[in-house]
Amino acid sequence: LTFTNKAAKEMQSRPMDLSNGDWDSRDIWCGTFHSMCLRILRSNAPLVGLQRNFIVYNEDDQKSVIKSLLSASTKSPADYVEDFAKIKDGGLSALKHHDKLYDAYNAELLRLNAVDFGDIILHVLRLFDTHPDVLSRYQNQFKYILVDEFQDTNNAQMELLKFLTRDIAVPNICCVGDDDQSIYSWRG
Repeated sequence: LTFTNKAAKEMQSRPMDLSNGDWDSRDIWCGTFHSMCLRILRSNAPLVGLQRNFIVYNEDDQKSVIKSLLSASTKSPADYVEDFAKIKDGGLSALKHHDKLYDAYNAELLRLNAVDFGDIILHVLRLFDTHPDVLSRYQNQFKYILVDEFQDTNNAQMELLKFLTRDIAVPNICCVGDDDQSIYSWRG
């Protein structure tokens, strides 16, 4: 797991080069937290109330949804997008957060069969929390976990790692990070 697609491609190519063709590239999942969770979510979408063909909304899409839900407000839709992202980056605690606009926004996304960027990981956390059989399947699939740029993980990403490594006899996880290189400290 890493934070950029470029780093993920590099990380995947190295073991493949060393394997002399003994491994199938499909055996190794390598990607960003969001791309890996998107893959898990697409396979299990109905379990969280989505159809498999759900859409991932970008910031402009999010603003449009928020704008359609707002009456009079002193804040712009962009401010709400940022506020909601911070809530969702907090992990499962986001499911306990209740605010009229936040709840309406999430309900509208669900109605539209859409997720925002923060939902990608949050829905997988909820999936793992409520479906132990699905969690077990991925725990068994991922024998070794390597996290690059660990200093930039947020609470939701940390919860994901804890789910994947909990209740395993020997959790094989390696985290590489450098506090001096943290670029996402503003995310918590």
